[in-house]
Amino acid sequence: MCKHLTVCLVSLLPGSCVSEEEAVGPATTGIYDLEVSSLSDTCTPALATGHFRVGLFRDATALAFDIPVDPGGTGVVALQRVELGPTLRETYEQDLSGVCQAGRYSRVVEVTGETPNSVEAVVRDAWSDLIGCPVGLADDIPEADCESERRLDHALETECEEPCQVVTDADRLECLCPRAEPAPPGARG
Repeated sequence: MCKHLTVCLVSLLPGSCVSEEEAVGPATTGIYDLEVSSLSDTCTPALATGHFRVGLFRDATALAFDIPVDPGGTGVVALQRVELGPTLRETYEQDLSGVCQAGRYSRVVEVTGETPNSVEAVVRDAWSDLIGCPVGLADDIPEADCESERRLDHALETECEEPCQVVTDADRLECLCPRAEPAPPGARG
């Protein structure tokens, strides 16, 4: 539906009035507000949900963003980087026999919607065949076999235009731009 009637009346082409909410295209690299909500979760402790500020990187072939994790259910949330290729869907599987006597972990991350100002994704985590796993370990292993599905809604807060880059480390999240180098003495401009 068009927001500005005058624009729609002047333009006679079908679909020529597109609101910002309906815009399509790749996401903008920048700092995003991330809302994580649980669609289903049988894990103890439950996987992290809530609001977070995260960096998101986008180019023609890749999309990278952070997913909140709460190792051992401590309430101290860390961010784990996910990098998706051109299909915007990744599956990760891990044998947990190095930490547990036996067990498997899998994660599927899939982008379900993308605009220049937002990214929607679904994350499915599953732990199966767990035997002899240490409880409360900082490796984010639940107490028993379980599955979790969470929805990630990213909303752009701050655009980070090239050549600037999103910097995320420890307690810092910012758009960092290179400084212009001063001209050497005697150089003409």
